Amino acid sequence: MNQAQQPAPGLVTTLYLPNSELYKSVPEHMSKFTNLTQINLSENRIDLADLKGLPAVIRLNLAGNQMKDIGDLEGGFPKLQVLLYKVSGAVY
Repeated sequence: MNQAQQPAPGLVTTLYLPNSELYKSVPEHMSKFTNLTQINLSENRIDLADLKGLPAVIRLNLAGNQMKDIGDLEGGFPKLQVLLYKVSGAVY
């Protein structure tokens, strides 16, 4: 898709990047997607801290990420209703 065909970040509501070899951090420009309501980042190796600033997220799939701590979800995701998270080395 060339740049002329790409939707504006504010129009995107769903992000689907399972098993995309994301390691420790998500793309830095993701914070521009302020209307994301659903995010699937399953089967990657991301750091939840990089997902702050996405206030519209309702559904977040982090299954298969080897995080040690899921941190403060409420502060970063005030509308979050569904969290899919496989406990794998998590610290409570």
